[in-house]
Amino acid sequence: MTKFSFEVRLKAVQMYLSGIGSTTVTQRLGIKKHDSVLMWVARYRKFGIQGLEIRQPKYDYGGEFKLQVLNWRKQHQASFITTAIHFDISNVGTIASWQKKLDQYGKEALFTRRGRAKHMTTTHNHQANKQLSELERLKAENRALRVENAYLKTRGLSSTSRTVKEESQIIQELRHEFDFNLVEILPYTTIKRSTFYYQAHRHEVKDNQE
Repeated sequence: MTKFSFEVRLKAVQMYLSGIGSTTVTQRLGIKKHDSVLMWVARYRKFGIQGLEIRQPKYDYGGEFKLQVLNWRKQHQASFITTAIHFDISNVGTIASWQKKLDQYGKEALFTRRGRAKHMTTTHNHQANKQLSELERLKAENRALRVENAYLKTRGLSSTSRTVKEESQIIQELRHEFDFNLVEILPYTTIKRSTFYYQAHRHEVKDNQE
């Protein structure tokens, strides 16, 4: 299964929350399943930015816990995503795999342990992976904070009555001055991506006419 970095997950969430559909987000970022985007968004809403962190190494869940998860899902008629969020399981496919084993082979299959080779990670490697993940998270948080602060400073130039044209111009200025991506800025603004491109196109047409 393809692993996506913390930065990709955060960008996907930012794009989705800015009004871009999950299918479009998956196409632009090379993500195969839109369910992955919906899962990241759900984890972000419940756990904050920490919910997007990549867990190293994989958790090794016991049979009793697996059975508890599946029984809860059946009792509440919940989706895999809802169940994953409820039990703080980062990969929704994990629960789907447990359900498939239960349906095909019965409860005993949930208590079968995988080979231990994947779990024999040295302390050094584990700490290195943890430090790398933490560094990626801090970098992404720092950049997101820079974007937010840069945009909030522009709010002092005008109150919430800023027009769509003025808002689009501010976005353009932030992109050129700080080299921010549009998907990074939009979550903090009051307009959608399509509106921004419409305004940018109008401005370009006007300039060509002049």
